[in-house]
Parts: sequence; structure tokens; C-alpha cells
Amino acid sequence: MASASNWSLVQGAHTTWHRFRESIDALPPGAWKRWLGTLALGTGVAAGVALALVVLGQRLAAAWMADWDEAALRSFVDSGWSSFNSGVWWQSPGNSVILIPLLLTLAVVAARRRRPLLALSFPLAYVGSKFLTHIAWAAWSRARPTFVADGVASMGAHSYPSGHVVNVLGAFGLIAYLWIERSESWTEQVVAALVLLAFAAVVGASRLWLGAHWPSDVVAGIVLGVVWLLVLVVALRRGEAPPTSQQV
Repeated sequence: MASASNWSLVQGAHTTWHRFRESIDALPPGAWKRWLGTLALGTGVAAGVALALVVLGQRLAAAWMADWDEAALRSFVDSGWSSFNSGVWWQSPGNSVILIPLLLTLAVVAARRRRPLLALSFPLAYVGSKFLTHIAWAAWSRARPTFVADGVASMGAHSYPSGHVVNVLGAFGLIAYLWIERSESWTEQVVAALVLLAFAAVVGASRLWLGAHWPSDVVAGIVLGVVWLLVLVVALRRGEAPPTSQQV
């Protein structure tokens, strides 16, 4: 029986790790520090935004937002734009079972192409999204709606913000940024941005169709997701910038 070291999968993993280590060592002076520093500072700012959204959401809910959320959600579900079963499928881009394999695959591709900071940014896009969402959930354990499909998709708490929306904007937002960065056509860049917006809109709408979130949860998810995407992009650009350029 052939040794496992002869497997192409094992050899490929070894080559990927070797290229990753080589490209890390070949980073320009200060690149690693700029990337980590920007990422750490940006994560702190994003965490502050998450807590600020909670404070704002709690105050608005006590004033008028709770009634508006219920009326808007009932109207949206009753509109018949989609069905519960369709919502289950449309939320898929924000699910961990989709995002984790996708981002790990992209991380491997980036490592093999000798872009180590990008390789690390892909899994961090997901990890950071979950981290920021859980900060908000810990600060406000908001009850989810229960009147859609008898609350089948409602887990009882942790409604604000929508984690699916934050996940999509963090992960697919990074992909869209790379698409925009590579393209020299402004038309294609607009298309890339619109595709990202479509992903976020469809996933957010699907969470409403399922009755898993209130409309304001989706709005807060969009804000937090955009902030986290900006942190990832700025950190990556600073880390990969030539030594003579510190521009973001």
C-alpha cells in the first residue's frame, strides 16, 4: 500500500504550506505589523459600532421600532413575494455550511498564489463576522418573531442583528472587493457591487420570509457587515501596500 505521503492531496497541502511560509517571509518590511495593527484597531472600532447599534436599537424599540418591526414584517410576509420553503434556500449564502468550505478553499488558492495576508483574511472574514455578531447578541438578547410559520425558524433570542447578513457582507464583500480591484472596467466594477448588494438583499429578505428576524435586525446587520468589510479591506490594502506607499 502506498504511503499517505504520496497522496496528491498531502503533497498539495505541503506545497501550499511551503508557499505560504515563503510568502510570509518575503513580505515587505512592516507589512505584517501594518496589517495586524489595522486589523486590531478596526476590530475594536467595529465592536464599538456593534455596541452602539445595540444601544440605538434598544432605545428605538422602546419608543416606536418594536411596533414598526411587527407591522413591517407582517406586511412583508403577507405580500406573498416568496414562500417559506424558498426562504430556506435563499438564506444559504449566509450559512456556515456554505461559507466555511468556500472561504477555506479561497484561502488555499490565495496561499498558493503567494498572497499570505489575503489567505488569512478569508477565514478572518467569517470569524470576525461571528465575533461581532455575538458581541451584539450578548449585549441584547432580543426575542425573535414567533408569528411566522408558528415560529419554526425562531430560536427564541439573539435576533439583533442578523448574523446571516453580517456573514454575507464580510465574506462575499471581500470577494467583491477583489473582483473590483482586478477589473479595469468601471461597468464591471458596478456589476460586482450590485451582485454583492443582491446577495445581501436576498439573504436579508429570506430571513424575514422565514420569520427568523425583524426588519431592523437586517438593517443593523447591513451596517455592521459593511463596517467589518471596510476593516478587512483597509487592513489588506495597508498590509499589501508597497514599502514606499502608506496610502489606503
